[in-house]
Parts: sequence; structure tokens; C-alpha cells
Amino acid sequence: MQDDLIEQYREMAKANPEDDLAQFALGQALLNAARPAEAVPVFRHVIRVNPRYTRAYILLGHALAQDEDEEGAIEAWQLGFHASQKQGTLMNAEEARRELVK
Repeated sequence: MQDDLIEQYREMAKANPEDDLAQFALGQALLNAARPAEAVPVFRHVIRVNPRYTRAYILLGHALAQDEDEEGAIEAWQLGFHASQKQGTLMNAEEARRELVK
């Protein structure tokens, strides 16, 4: 079932490469399926398409941490913290801060 959902999101993302929401949905589905290595480039693409999509920084950090790239995760959370503070998305800023102080 998870694989079917991932494939549906993959098709949507492929058809709409500049649609940050479609890309994000794919990244989140991959992360939820414990496929962080596949999720990382998807979240990076979301951030390239829309640097204001602060939730993508947070999930990129989680994907990198699960893929054992602690330095990359810290960098993603730092960027996410600053982007979230700048935009006023305080829940994302707080989640990034919590991850950084672990």
C-alpha cells in the first residue's frame, strides 16, 4: 500500500517538477516509508523550487539524520530555523530548535 502511494506521488511529482507541494508529498511519503536516502534529494528539490517552504528544511533534516548524515541534518535544521523565524512559522522554528539542542 505504501509503495502504491509513493508511486502515485512520484507520478504527480514527475508530471509537475516545479510544484513544491507535489514534490513535498513525495518526500514525506518516502520518509514515512523509512526511505530517507530517497527523500533527501526530493526535499532538496522542494527547497530549490521554494526556499520559503520551511517544513521541507525540517523534514530534510530528519531524512539526513535517519540516513546518518548528522552534519547535513544540523545544517538543514539551522537553515530551517532561520527561514522559519524570518517568515514567522514559529512551530517549524521551534521544532528545528529542539532538534539542534538534542
